[in-house]
This record gives sequence, C-alpha cells and structure tokens, in this order.
Amino acid sequence: VDLPLPLRPTRHSRSPRSMDSSTPSSRAGPPKLTVIPRKPSNAIAHIQTRTKGNYIVSRQPPTYPMRREPMRYLCAACLLFLLPAANAAGSDELVEYRSRVMEGAQRHLRAASSIVNDGVELPAHLAEHARALQAFSRMIPEMFPPGSHGTGSDAKPEIWQRWEEFTGLAQRLGKNAAVLEETAADNRRRKQAYTDVLETCRACHREFRTR
Repeated sequence: VDLPLPLRPTRHSRSPRSMDSSTPSSRAGPPKLTVIPRKPSNAIAHIQTRTKGNYIVSRQPPTYPMRREPMRYLCAACLLFLLPAANAAGSDELVEYRSRVMEGAQRHLRAASSIVNDGVELPAHLAEHARALQAFSRMIPEMFPPGSHGTGSDAKPEIWQRWEEFTGLAQRLGKNAAVLEETAADNRRRKQAYTDVLETCRACHREFRTR
C-alpha cells in the first residue's frame, strides 16, 4: 500500500500555533534594545524608557541649538575693552616718534646757530638746515592727531582746543625758515631770519608745551 508522503512545509506556510498572535513564539529571541548614542557631557539629557512587547523604547527630550546672541555680546564687550588699550599703545608709539622728530628739528636749529652766530662759514649748509625746518613745519599737524597725548607726552590739551592757532604757528615757522634759506649767504639778514625762526619755536612751546 502506497502511503502518501508528508507535505514539506513551504516558506510561506505557518503552523496553526504561529497564527495565534496572542501566544508568544517559543523561538523568540532576547528583547531587542535600541542603541542610544553617547552625547557630550554638556548635552546629556534625561532619558526615559518604557516597555512595549518584547522591545524597550527609548525616548530622549529634543535638544535645541545653543543661541549665539550671548556669545556675540561677549565678543563685542571684549572688543570694547581691548580697543582703548590698543589706541593707548598706538598713542605711545606716536609720542615717541614725535619726540624724535622734535629732537631732529632742535639739532638743525643748533647747527644753524653755529653757522649764523659762531662763524662757521658754510652758507650752503645753512640753506639745507632751513629746508629741513620747512619740511618739519609741514609735518607738525599730522603728528598731533586728536587724543595723541600719551605717556610721556609734553603736549597740552590746548593744542586741540586752539587748533587753528597751533597750526598757524607751524605755518609761520615754515615761512620764517624759507626766509632763512633765501638769506643764507647774507651775513646781516640771515641773523634776523634765524631769530624769527627761533622765536616762533619758543612761542609754540610756551603756549602748547608743558615744560
């Protein structure tokens, strides 16, 4: 007697027991866990978990990006704090430069005095010293920008309060130095021209220099 062969279960066939959704499968594996990525210490939030069937559902509160306005305000405050220090440093450098230029002008005056008053017969050199004093007079306004009375400066605040008078003395110095250049070869006239140059420098120092 030929017996019928048992049917081989196909891929899509299910046992009657597996059709019952209320009964858990005996081949069910361990509960599956969701992987929670590790966050930096400053971004860790409280994680709440709850169970649902064979799974653990993790829920993390939403995180919001850090607002950048406070950082902008902090950067602006730092700039406001550092700018006065930078300006003060620049002012000190300008004061040092200005002092060196003034020393150079004084040396030209002393050298001119040696020719005019001490009998050094170098009239061509006197004309060169006079041209140097003219150039110096044109540099004066640029060397005294507002607020450039830094550490070690002898400049009075009256320079900027009476700016037109201060620049007028600089222009007068240039004109008197031009006369000194023209009269460099005339022993009589160059003495008066040199005196006018020297008196202009003294008048400026008397009004706008602390010492």
